[in-house]
Amino acid sequence: MRKIIPLIAVLALLALAGCGKNAAAPTAMDTPSPAPASDPPSVPSDAGVSSTPAPSASTSAYDEAMKAYESILERNDRLEDFLAETAKSGKILTPSRFALLDLNGDEIPEAVIELTDDYPYFYEVLYYEDGNMYGHILPLRQFNDLKEDGTFSWSAGAGNSGYGSLRFYASEYVVENLAYTETGMNGENVAMSYFIGDESVTQERYDAFVAEQDDKPAAQWHSYTQEDIEEVFS
Repeated sequence: MRKIIPLIAVLALLALAGCGKNAAAPTAMDTPSPAPASDPPSVPSDAGVSSTPAPSASTSAYDEAMKAYESILERNDRLEDFLAETAKSGKILTPSRFALLDLNGDEIPEAVIELTDDYPYFYEVLYYEDGNMYGHILPLRQFNDLKEDGTFSWSAGAGNSGYGSLRFYASEYVVENLAYTETGMNGENVAMSYFIGDESVTQERYDAFVAEQDDKPAAQWHSYTQEDIEEVFS
């Protein structure tokens, strides 16, 4: 049975998209999406088919995934359900563009759909595995500045932000933190800590990581139109 996202959940997501990144978003498919097992955040722009080489591991799995993404992009009923619920809250969102890129390093791309009004609010991330399609809705601040290599930035509020990549486990996903900052108290003073992976580093080393991340090529986006969908998957 198809799940319809309650209106109260949509309202909470819209608030999250505007001011924070610390709560889990519901999935757009029939399977639940848990909070990522990384800390922080406590929960959590393009590459097309023509520029993505076929994987060496499993061409059949690659082809199956691409056919599944094309079908969903052409008719995404569960995403329409989500958009209908956000519309009830007064926020009219539409799929504006999509990207195909390998988010988890398995040589098979995932599909990302950007949902906007005049400004991006959410991203639907589609992941295909063993004949099943899984979908997750991520607010902008949990999934921002997407790069061609599948990495992205996130923000959980002042002093708490970082960079990560997604890992998928069937209907579940986790955020693997590449680098992040966090604030704490040092006596009466607020102190900032810097991490690359799980290693505490100096601000200078962290800033060098950020500079390298910023220099990465952005993901390649395509307009969410039938014409572009047909062109990308032809």
